[in-house]
Amino acid sequence: MLTHNQQTPTRSMADVANTAQLVSLWLATKRSKESHRAYENDIRCFVSFLLSENPLQVRLNDIDLRTININDVQAFADYLEVHPTKIGKPLAPASRARRISAVKSLLNYGCKITLS
Repeated sequence: MLTHNQQTPTRSMADVANTAQLVSLWLATKRSKESHRAYENDIRCFVSFLLSENPLQVRLNDIDLRTININDVQAFADYLEVHPTKIGKPLAPASRARRISAVKSLLNYGCKITLS
């Protein structure tokens, strides 16, 4: 029995073991299968940017999202503005905004579910 001065141990709302598991939980909050595909692609692009690797070759667990900071997100946003797509054109403003929003949404979701 706990006395008035004792506190119950706090636990996180979700025990997330790795980045892929976090992304999977986050994607489950999205309704559309097309959204799942687009958002997962956006996160893979972010991870590939951070690791300087091909997005098709990265695994989501190649990076621990707990190590990401605002500078990484800002550098990714800057990169998206100047880096051409596969066909040589710059990414459309709406596509850039969606990619940044996806990254911010995932990071926000991760913070929310791991808070006590």
